[in-house]
Amino acid sequence: MIPPEQQTSTIQQSLDLALQHHQAGRLPEAESLYQQILQDDPNHPAALHMLGVLANQFGQNEIAVELITKALGLRPEIAEAHNNLGNSLQDLGRFGEAVESYRGALAIKPDYAKAHSNLGNAFTRLGKMDEAVQSYQGALNIKPDYVEAHTNLGNALQDLSLPEEAIESYQNALNHKPDHAEAHNNLGNVLKGLGELEDALACYQKALDINPGYVEAHSNLIFCMANSSEYGPKEILEEARRWNKAHARPLAAQPISHANAPNPDRRLKIGYLSGDIRQHPVGFFMEPVFKNHDKSAFEVHVYATQHKSDQVTERIKGHIDQWHDAAHLTPQALAEAVRDDGIDIVADLSGHAAYNGYLTLARRPAPVQILGIGNFCTSGLDCVDGLLSDPFETPEGTDSHFSEPLIRMPDGFVCYQPPDYAPDVGPSPCLSLGYITFGCFNNLAKVSKSAIALWAEILKQVPESRLLLKNMALASNRASERLKSLFTSHGVSEDRLLLEPGLPHEPFMAEYGRVDIGLDPIPYSGGLTTIEALWMGVPVVTLCGQTFAARHSTSHLNNAGLEDLVTKTSADYVRKVLELSADFSALNALRQSLRPKLAASPIPDGERYTRNLEQNLRQLWRQWCEKS
Repeated sequence: MIPPEQQTSTIQQSLDLALQHHQAGRLPEAESLYQQILQDDPNHPAALHMLGVLANQFGQNEIAVELITKALGLRPEIAEAHNNLGNSLQDLGRFGEAVESYRGALAIKPDYAKAHSNLGNAFTRLGKMDEAVQSYQGALNIKPDYVEAHTNLGNALQDLSLPEEAIESYQNALNHKPDHAEAHNNLGNVLKGLGELEDALACYQKALDINPGYVEAHSNLIFCMANSSEYGPKEILEEARRWNKAHARPLAAQPISHANAPNPDRRLKIGYLSGDIRQHPVGFFMEPVFKNHDKSAFEVHVYATQHKSDQVTERIKGHIDQWHDAAHLTPQALAEAVRDDGIDIVADLSGHAAYNGYLTLARRPAPVQILGIGNFCTSGLDCVDGLLSDPFETPEGTDSHFSEPLIRMPDGFVCYQPPDYAPDVGPSPCLSLGYITFGCFNNLAKVSKSAIALWAEILKQVPESRLLLKNMALASNRASERLKSLFTSHGVSEDRLLLEPGLPHEPFMAEYGRVDIGLDPIPYSGGLTTIEALWMGVPVVTLCGQTFAARHSTSHLNNAGLEDLVTKTSADYVRKVLELSADFSALNALRQSLRPKLAASPIPDGERYTRNLEQNLRQLWRQWCEKS
């Protein structure tokens, strides 16, 4: 028999060697040694704990929770085990329990910087951003050079609409680690939100130079290109194809044989992937679709790829068959869930924006895959069966701008359900003020230097006129001062500008009562904002561009029977605005006609839109059945 002290020594040697393998990334070797230790001592706390950490690294989080919990039952004083248990709980989406685990770690070891930072991550996932900020600051008080905590603090500050403070946090991270790709990417996000597109593009490119495999930074680069006047459809397609080659194509498995029954007429399961089923353009546009889906023909699933929700989310949950919280799932795990659920048609509703499902689609989880509302340019993917569009977004002759086949809806590619709290349309404010107020309520990322130059020309030609810009980013002095400087450089004094932060949606809608004429941004045209402006009686003048994103308002205005507000050149854009501005009485008459005209158009007809969508989905399904 081996003496106990010798057995203990042997186990410790095995544990030391296992930890060396683990730290060096030799995970199978480490796992084998941990298992060997547990064969000799099934209740060895350190081996249980570290085997749990390995399980977490392998994505086996249920097993990780079981192992680490058992270890803590034997040795509850191990702060690191509490922290690692929290990590596995987070990966399972059990954020409240993760908070308690991190607090358990900090009760044992108050100066545990990593646990403070991880606690901040859990609060972030719960939407408790003030608590997240406090946790990240707690980590930084202990470890001022903690790069990840600086970066995560920046993320939380950005979520709290504090862009200048977020920029400072990202720059602090980069001061300590200049090649920290995530800080460069997230700094780019803040700058894009402030309208500083050139600098944002540079940040995304820097992140990719450091880490060519950084999927999110590459998507952000494409998103930013769509907002910039410097890139056309050819350049966007080329970059999207590079994205596909670098990130999606390597994930494509051998040809997959789906188990879905190839019956062309049976009830189909359709799954929507999105992080924006809430008060967001995607949520507003999709609500009437979910409401009107023919449940006898379609079983509707939503896979929510982020945790934010609100009253729109709750209403939509009541219209669908199954809601899946998928924010904690990796793209691989989400693909497996979609496949296991037997989804016949899967639709991404995000495009090259946050929380998209492109890496899930790359794994071909469903027989038919499409890109729907929320996509604003080509994906570059070669695993997609269609991109939802319409004849105005993608007129004949533009198919070569896209890697996907185009699904041209007969009317518009979106539909709109006006909120019941939208106030009545009032008179044009120019009647009482004596001057024209122009307005644009779009994101500052869309307010390009080209748009500013065009709007400045209009302001100079319409005496006493004002321009009201309303956006959450305008709570930032940096954003306001930049805009004032740009307009001043074009000869427009800052007293002609009304730069105001955004509001919750209900009072935000009422703000259109202050606007006579909406100025559509270029090149990224307004989507929901244009339709809301029309519903509130505000005519919107647009410049039809060359890209998908540059034609949103072109589609909406044509479908509303307002094609005379669509212009083809900058000079025509200015002329149309001047024409509308010249006659206050005619402008007011147009204002009063817009809501009835929009109401009678196809845009708010959710049933008509959904039947057309379902017809296209059924056709794609039949094509798959024929191939099968």
